[in-house]
Amino acid sequence: MSLYATKHNRGLVLDEKALCAFSRNDYEPDVVFFSQARAQTFTSGQVEFPVPDLVVEVLSPSTQANDRGVKFDDYERSGVREYWIVDPTAKAKEVYDARDGRFELRIKGTSGFLESVVLGGFQVELAAIFDPVKAQAEAVRLTQAA
Repeated sequence: MSLYATKHNRGLVLDEKALCAFSRNDYEPDVVFFSQARAQTFTSGQVEFPVPDLVVEVLSPSTQANDRGVKFDDYERSGVREYWIVDPTAKAKEVYDARDGRFELRIKGTSGFLESVVLGGFQVELAAIFDPVKAQAEAVRLTQAA
């Protein structure tokens, strides 16, 4: 995701150490994306960030209830435009889009691509998230894409 966002000058992708302020709580989601316009307002020493445009959470047994519960509600309520839930155990994906202040499920399944509307056409094969060889091939594809 970061390769694509950088190559196409779409914005900034940060990992789980990016503390983001939401309506009720502050979280460090697994991956976040900020549009270019928003990212340009950040400072080099910034330690807390606003609500991202896109949030990705990777489920684990210890985080699943929060990722599908309180975080889902906070992300929806705070104005996250797109929310991805990736389940490594089931090798599954769920992609939610914000519509009229509510998340609507757009994609769910165990195959195909994870596709982002918010990140302007970014897509990655779901299998590449779970397979290092496929991940390398996807990284090459993303850096060569027009």
